[in-house]
Amino acid sequence: MTTEMCGSTARSSSTAFAATNARSLERVRPFLLGVLFLGMLFLPGRSFAWNGALEVMRLAREAPATSAFGDAPGMVWLREMRYRLEANGDMVRESRWVVLLGPGVSEEWRTWQIPVPEGGDASVSEAALYSVPLGRLVSPLLPQEQDRKGVRIVEVRIPPLEEQTALTLAYTQVYPRRVNVDDLIWLELDLPQWEQRYVVEVPRNASFLWGGEGVPEPSKSEAGARDCYSWLIMNRTAWKGTSLLAKERPALAFSLRKGRFESLRPLAELETIAIPSPEGVFARAATMNNRTRAGESLLAAMNTGETLLFGVPWDWVRSAEEIPGEGPWTPWERVLVLKAWLRNAGWKAVVWWLPALPLAEDAPATSRAWLRPVLECAPPNGGSFYCDLGQNVAAGNVPPSLRGKTLYRAEGLGVESRTVPGGAMEEHRLSLEWILSMDQTGMSQGTFDVTVRGGWVDLFSPGGVPDGAQILSLLPRSAGSAFVFGAPSLRTYPYGYRASFPVQAAVGISAPGQVLVRMPSVELPWLRALEQEQFPQRIRFPFVVEQKLDLSLPEGYRVLSFPPSREGEGRIALRETLRFSEKRNAVLGETKLVVKAEQIDASMGETLRQLVAAWASWGNKTLPVRAR
Repeated sequence: MTTEMCGSTARSSSTAFAATNARSLERVRPFLLGVLFLGMLFLPGRSFAWNGALEVMRLAREAPATSAFGDAPGMVWLREMRYRLEANGDMVRESRWVVLLGPGVSEEWRTWQIPVPEGGDASVSEAALYSVPLGRLVSPLLPQEQDRKGVRIVEVRIPPLEEQTALTLAYTQVYPRRVNVDDLIWLELDLPQWEQRYVVEVPRNASFLWGGEGVPEPSKSEAGARDCYSWLIMNRTAWKGTSLLAKERPALAFSLRKGRFESLRPLAELETIAIPSPEGVFARAATMNNRTRAGESLLAAMNTGETLLFGVPWDWVRSAEEIPGEGPWTPWERVLVLKAWLRNAGWKAVVWWLPALPLAEDAPATSRAWLRPVLECAPPNGGSFYCDLGQNVAAGNVPPSLRGKTLYRAEGLGVESRTVPGGAMEEHRLSLEWILSMDQTGMSQGTFDVTVRGGWVDLFSPGGVPDGAQILSLLPRSAGSAFVFGAPSLRTYPYGYRASFPVQAAVGISAPGQVLVRMPSVELPWLRALEQEQFPQRIRFPFVVEQKLDLSLPEGYRVLSFPPSREGEGRIALRETLRFSEKRNAVLGETKLVVKAEQIDASMGETLRQLVAAWASWGNKTLPVRAR
């Protein structure tokens, strides 16, 4: 697990200041430096007490079992981070983790990668495995420093586990000449968390700003010449990924500086870094005589996983001498590289920044509050479009990841913003279609087609087109139904893709001369999650989700009766129909949920919850079928 991604900052900056530290420091007001340094002269270097074995025993008593969180393969028992500013302007971050890991935990949680800040330091003071619940040392772990193409990493690897074991990990990172105490911390990870503690020490009476999504008020105390802000957050469930709601992942941001412009300024300076000339396939694309084709080829070549440098913080930007001309690049680097190469090909290319959380004008100024850069591109004599590298739609289409999002960029001494349209309802249609032929025993075979469009593309898979197993894992089948799926055929479109699965399904219970048919169906976890939400809230995009059935019956069989149809109207509506086609000797039906509104008030929210439950009950409907 790269700690800068999943631990404290995810796709936010660990070194966004790396290329601009010196230049940023020169512009800090002299009196601010004086105040900070004077205050910190009275703060000698400190480290907080830590005993891994005792922490394991304490948390084994206090924390709930992982079974309380369903099938979670582990749990973060303790996550503690402390920040302070040294007299020389360095920011020090101390991190302490106690993680309960089971045999099924992912490789990411068994591989910890701690970035070494450029010009700074990272050191591990404890890395060990302990038995649970007794806290006996099972094995110490050996940290190893590595160089990932110019990015220094301290790596701690955990061997495969046969039983639940507790990891204790303590490390310190020093960010040189930061002259600020700032960060963005994700409060939810992909494992549940029991106890989170965050402490930020700043000079007495310094202007300290904090904010975020789902963040409680901190407690404030005084100690010598410093103020201490502390957060204690208990019992957080795992982050389930993006949802249909337009709410961001819970996060805490803080800084001694204020405003969007202050946080964007060092990022704008990244665009001034010298970019190397393209090499290999990129050189061939860039030198095409047709300038439009050249840019299109660069976009296509860059929008692949092969161009990414893995195992480093998402936002790391190396020095100009270390950025290669043929990759791989860090996610931020490849956007900056592509912008320069598109401009050289005669295209217009402008960098915008996507925030990790809503940012008011007086928000804490930390460049770690920005997830990633996004390009606005335009070919010679052509219209502009957005490019979010890694997007899973064709260039020129609106990336689903940006639908309804607000982007920002520094312009002069101010900040320019732009909101990407969410799109019309019909652009966000998810279609699930069963085309089956049933025999007299209730067994059927045919195809199951999943057509994903617009914003649903981002929900299914934020980057790239998922394979068949990934698609099916996101679509739980209705209880009691038996399905056997084959390998799908995949077809991509500019707006999304379609996966067509061969399927065999037991859709009926048979008796002599009759079959009781149950609707084949799958569930949508994003819809079912809405049943647990409180409104008013805003959804990411208006949408249509439909599940269709085309079921051919055995010759000589007919349907005795149908459940009533439903013709809903309004901004949130459910429409259901089932009928028999004499010509085709087939049952044709569909259930369609239509949500036209983006802002859902309390009353509409109650309607939405009811209709989502009704849509999910489609698989409970039955049809009595009998031989004539």
